[in-house]
Amino acid sequence: MSGSVSSFDFGYLLPLASEIQIGSLQLGKMSKDSSKTSETTRSNQSISDQEKDWAQSALAEFNRNNFQASYQFFKQLEASRPNDFKVVHNKAVVEYFKSDLKKTDQFKKNLLSAFNQFRISIDDLETLEDVEHCIIYYNYALLLYHMQQHQAALRLINKVFSFIEPMEESLAHRVCLLSVELHLRTNQLEKALSLISYIETQFVSTENAMKMIREKRIKPLDQAKPMVLDAATDALRLKLLQFRARFYLKTGLVKNCRKDLKSLYAGEKQHITTPVFLLANAEYVSGNFRKAVMILNTGIPVNSVPIQESGESLSTMVYNNLGCVYYCIGKPNLASTYFHKALLENNKGLKTFATPDAAEPLSGRALHTLGFNKASQVLYNLGVSLLHAGKPIPAFDCLTEAVQVYHMNPVLWLRLAEACIMAYKSDNRKDFDLAVKRNEIVSKIVGSGAHRKIVLNTQIFTDIKYSSEAQSYAIPVAGLEFGSLCLKNALFLTRNGGDAPNIVHLRCHILAASAYVCLCLGDSILALNHANSLLCQNSLSGAHKFLGHLYAAEALIILGQLPEAMDHLKLDYLNDLSLPSPPQKYEVPLKPPISWFPNNLTAAKNILQYNLAVALVIKGELEKSAEVLKSIWVTKSEQSEIPVQVIALALYVELMLGHADIARAIVKQSCNQFR
Repeated sequence: MSGSVSSFDFGYLLPLASEIQIGSLQLGKMSKDSSKTSETTRSNQSISDQEKDWAQSALAEFNRNNFQASYQFFKQLEASRPNDFKVVHNKAVVEYFKSDLKKTDQFKKNLLSAFNQFRISIDDLETLEDVEHCIIYYNYALLLYHMQQHQAALRLINKVFSFIEPMEESLAHRVCLLSVELHLRTNQLEKALSLISYIETQFVSTENAMKMIREKRIKPLDQAKPMVLDAATDALRLKLLQFRARFYLKTGLVKNCRKDLKSLYAGEKQHITTPVFLLANAEYVSGNFRKAVMILNTGIPVNSVPIQESGESLSTMVYNNLGCVYYCIGKPNLASTYFHKALLENNKGLKTFATPDAAEPLSGRALHTLGFNKASQVLYNLGVSLLHAGKPIPAFDCLTEAVQVYHMNPVLWLRLAEACIMAYKSDNRKDFDLAVKRNEIVSKIVGSGAHRKIVLNTQIFTDIKYSSEAQSYAIPVAGLEFGSLCLKNALFLTRNGGDAPNIVHLRCHILAASAYVCLCLGDSILALNHANSLLCQNSLSGAHKFLGHLYAAEALIILGQLPEAMDHLKLDYLNDLSLPSPPQKYEVPLKPPISWFPNNLTAAKNILQYNLAVALVIKGELEKSAEVLKSIWVTKSEQSEIPVQVIALALYVELMLGHADIARAIVKQSCNQFR
C-alpha cells in the first residue's frame, strides 16, 4: 500500500490430509526382572511373580484394546508398587485410552503429577538422563503438539531425540516422526531434512535393517530374495517420503517433490488423499493453477472419512486450497467466496463435537481432533483476499481474528497495517486525474466580465488528517494509529530473522509502510528514521529505494532541512526503478492489490522533480523552481499524468514572480471553469 509495489505473499495452505496423526501415545514396557529397574524404582526392587503376571496381563489387554481390563490390572500394580515410575505412567496412559482419548485435561494433570512424583523436571531438560523417562517426555510433547504448542513440544522432543539409539524401536519411530513434523511446522527446514536423512539411514535402509535383524537374533530372510521391510518400517518409510515431499514444496524444489510423490502413490493404500493434496500443492507452487484446481476438484473424495475418525475436514481444506489457487490467478473475489465456504465447512464440522466444558477445555473430544479448528488459518487467507479485493474493513476484521493465534507472524501484522492504510486511503489515482482535480484548483469566481476575479483553493491536498484527540494506539480500529502499532510489532518480529532474502524483503515493506504512516500522522522525525533504515537495507529493490528517498526528502522538507532533502531528490535514484521488486522466497509474484501512482518511470521522475520544486520555493529560489516545473509539464502525456499539485505550485510561483499573464494561461488551460 503506501505507494509501494507490495509482494502479497499468500499465507497458509492448510495442513494436508493425515498429517495430524503422526504418532500415538506410547505405553512404557514393564521390566521383567529387578536388575532392569531404574533409579526411580529402586525403593521397591523385588518384583513378585504376581506383579509380573499383572504386568503381562495389563499389556496383553491393552494390545487387545480392552482398556477397562488393562486399567484394572494397573490399579492392582499401583497399589502394590506405588513408587514404580512405569506403573504410574502406564496407568495414566491406559486410563486416557479408556476414555477414548477424550479426558485430555485429566491426562495432562496425571502426567504433570508423575513428573512431580518422580522429580523429573519438565523445565530443566538437562536432568533427563534415564532413557526410560523418555516415554513420558514423548507423550507430553505429543500432547503439546495436538494443542498447537509446537515450539514447546519441539523443545522436549529435541532432548528425547538425543536418546534415540538406546531407545526401544517403536518409541524411536514415533519420536522420529514427531521430531520431523515439529521441525517442518516451525519452518526449521534444513534441520528437518537432516533428520529425515538420518532416520532413513538408521531405520529404513536395507543394510541397517539387516543389522537390526541380526542383533535381534531373528533368522535372516532368504538372501536370494529382495529385502522386504516389516510393516512398521515400511510405514515409517512412507511417512518420511511425505515429509521429504513437504520439504521440497516449502523450498520450491518441485521436481524432487514429484519424484517422491510417485513413490507415495505406489505405497499409500488407505490414505490416498495425502499424496493428492501434496500433488495439488506442487502444481500450485509451480504456477500450474488450472491443473491444481482440477486435482482438487476431482482427485479428493471429500466425504470419504468421517470427521470424528480423521480429525480433519477434507471439504474445509479443499475449499481453502481452491481459494488460494484462485487468489493467485488474480481473482480475489472468487477466492473470498471459497474461503467463506471453507469457514462454513469448518464450523459445520465443529458442531459435530461436544461443546467443551469451561473447566476442562481440552476434554470432550479425542486427542487427534483438538487441532480440527482451522478458522484462524482460513480467516487469515480470507482477510488477505478481501484486502486485494479492495475491502479493507472486512479484511481488517478477519485479520484481527487471525492475529489472536498468529501473533508471532510479522506478515500478519503487516497485512493488518495495510488494511488500516487502505481504509485511510484506498488509492491515489484521483491526485493524478486532472479531470477530477481541475474543479478543485479554483475555489470560486467573483464578479463578471472584465472585472471577473478568481479565488484559488488554498488546500487542494486534504489527505493529511492529524488528530488532536487522544486516542489509544492499542485499540483495534482500522485507523493509522493502530496501523503504526501493527508495523512496530511486525518490525520487532523481523529483527531476529537474519538476512534471509524473504526476511530482508519483508523488512523493506514494513519500513516503507512505517515511513508512510508516520508522515500521514505528522511524525516527521520517526518517518525520517524509518526512511533512512529502509535505505540501509541490503538488496534494496528499485521501488523501495525510490520510496526511501521520497519519504526521507518529504520528512526533511517538513523539518526545514532543505539541503539534506534536496540530496534525496536526485534523478540518479531512478536508474534501477524499472527493476521489479523481488518476490518473497518461493512465492508467486503478484500485482499490487490496488492502483497506486507512480506506475511508470516518467511519473516517478515527475514526483521527484515536484518535491525538488517545493524545496526550491521554500528556499526562495523561485526561478529555479519554475524551470523544474516547466520540465515536468513537458513530459505530460496520457500515459504519464502529472499530480494536480504541480499546477497549483506553478500558479503560485508565476504569481510570486509577477508573471500574471502566464498564471492566467495556466488557469485557462487547466481549470474546467474556463473551458
